Amino acid sequence: MKAADRTLPDWFGLIRRGSLNLPRFQRFEAWEPRRIEALLESVLQDLPAGVALILNVGDKPRFDGRPLAHSTPTEGRITEQLLDGQQRLTALWASLNDKYDDRTYVLRFVDDLNNPANTLGGTIPDIESYGRYMKAGKRYPLWLDDPQESLNRGYVPLRLLSPDDETLEDWLEEAIPDEVPEAKTKQKEWRKRLGVLRTRIREFNLPYLALPSETAPEVALDVFIKLNTGSAALTPFDILVAQVEDATGTSLHEHMEALVRDVPAILRYGDETIRHTLVLDTAALLQDKVPNIAGYTRLNFKQTVEDWPRITKGLAFMVGLLEDFNIADIQRLPSTPPLPVIAAIAAQTLERHTDDLGNIRILLRRYMWRAFLTARYERSSKVAALQDYRGIMERLQNGKVLWDTMTEVPVFNSTQYPLPKAEDILQQGWPTRQIVLSRALLALQLACGADDLADGGRATVANLTNEKNKREYHHLFPDAVLREAGLPKDKIYRAVNCALITWRTNRKISAKEPAQYLLERAEASVLGHDELSRRLNTHLIPVVEFNVHIPNEGDWKGAVIEAYERFTQSRAQLLEKAINVAAEGMPVSYEAIVKG
Repeated sequence: MKAADRTLPDWFGLIRRGSLNLPRFQRFEAWEPRRIEALLESVLQDLPAGVALILNVGDKPRFDGRPLAHSTPTEGRITEQLLDGQQRLTALWASLNDKYDDRTYVLRFVDDLNNPANTLGGTIPDIESYGRYMKAGKRYPLWLDDPQESLNRGYVPLRLLSPDDETLEDWLEEAIPDEVPEAKTKQKEWRKRLGVLRTRIREFNLPYLALPSETAPEVALDVFIKLNTGSAALTPFDILVAQVEDATGTSLHEHMEALVRDVPAILRYGDETIRHTLVLDTAALLQDKVPNIAGYTRLNFKQTVEDWPRITKGLAFMVGLLEDFNIADIQRLPSTPPLPVIAAIAAQTLERHTDDLGNIRILLRRYMWRAFLTARYERSSKVAALQDYRGIMERLQNGKVLWDTMTEVPVFNSTQYPLPKAEDILQQGWPTRQIVLSRALLALQLACGADDLADGGRATVANLTNEKNKREYHHLFPDAVLREAGLPKDKIYRAVNCALITWRTNRKISAKEPAQYLLERAEASVLGHDELSRRLNTHLIPVVEFNVHIPNEGDWKGAVIEAYERFTQSRAQLLEKAINVAAEGMPVSYEAIVKG
């Protein structure tokens, strides 16, 4: 195998005809605009852009494939499959031919102080890109499609440099119309300058290595994996796609697309990488493997594909369990390691043991809250997940839960992993800092209802994810008051001083009593204290300690600090009660906790 030369026009011809495609185990387009801009600048300066790798195709492609992104093949006779170089070729094809729907790449010239006598008249090409959007049937910004306005700003559309472009002359005539002084001379200068770059594009060589058509699929896959494992952007999922393709002839990408169609709510609980990890971890647990890279590589891929309907149902149950407690999205989710355990247990049991669903649901609720609220998954979470999964499954015999021995499962061992006490709760920081216990404490409030103080609306998945009326993290004792009283920031930004609510924000406040402050911010002139108290209770806020009087004279700062300490102590005790109820797998209600 040796390198062969190929110019961009030849590459583009293969893409246009559909003679070159991607094996479907390839990941999708991933480069961001700045990386594409840097590649284009390298090409325009005639610097190397790496080497591609192809697999020659004989009578039939070795792998099912798809066209390169942003291409519409005209013939479809596949002669080559691209194993390495997808991102570079896609970027060059789409940017030079203006194929991106949401972005346009443009060229401008900047002074070349190091080499003022170069062929471009003392300048070097610089690439920029602009986001595009549609409005009222027009593509904005409008000036990008206006030759005269573009040139007035110093920009030339990159598509004029494409080997396929035949519009340069028309563009120059519109950009520099005859009424412009010395129009012909200026057109000639731009024609010459752009001609140099068009030649560079036309003659640019992107060499390639070719595997012969008789190469066995497993060899081609091995080459693909070895080429890509050193790339920081490549994930375990990307690597396994190829192995699953080889073992089963099916595509994990297609299965993931089906999962999202069947369980669309899963999109709220993390990006694509998180979803891939959830699936792989669930599949590993179902095959009794540690849910990490080592475990993934030992998967029986045929079994994984066969398990896919169960994996989907398990993840659907997991999402439903989170929604039952109003843990609406990734922002409200305490942590992800317990989720595959829930999905795998559900996948194994719910279909086969319908008569015992009640006990199984209680068990999974107990598991979820103990996993969120204890230190069980702080370290070695992948190994812990398999240990707990095995332990729980051993105690689910014919659908019956063996409660008597469940404490032998580490996550349920209160000696080894105790539930937090009030003194532990008091030390927890602000929930937005991705502290697991802090987020779990907020999740408990949402599970209790967390009625909005302005409109009384109960926290639900629908309104927690409503972009137009977002709930925000607010200080119950106003941070400005506590700062003025002299408390340090770390004591102000505590989970016990936080609630997720939507009332209107006043950025400047004076030293006011917290309950009165809330009434004013909620514009609640008709909201009586009884109703306000009920709404506060739904957030597990102790009303008596919250409804404090702050003197206007004397040692008001000391009074604020003393009142704040009483309030946080009392609220920590309410949250401890909520923790103990949730950890038993019981429904969590503010009535039972506040009044019990």
